Amino acid sequence: MTSDTIETPPDTDISERIRAIFAEHITPWPDDAKFIAETRLIEDLGADSLDCVSLILAVEDEFGIKISDDQFGEVTTVGDVVELVKTQMAEGVR
Repeated sequence: MTSDTIETPPDTDISERIRAIFAEHITPWPDDAKFIAETRLIEDLGADSLDCVSLILAVEDEFGIKISDDQFGEVTTVGDVVELVKTQMAEGVR
């Protein structure tokens, strides 16, 4: 691997890191909520706009990436967040 190659962590690592962020920022965590790709941020987790802003900032900090408002506006599920992080890391958007 060369020094200019960005290594993207495995999906499970990304998912676990995102899960920890969500658990910290969405309180109280809904009793019946599952952390799976199809879980919806607003409908299933009860996230409001402030939660979403908090999540985006924490995800950016955790992964050292930048996510635009437009990109995050298209995110509706946990799987969308994971895919966006993977894309940003692969593209080296920092």
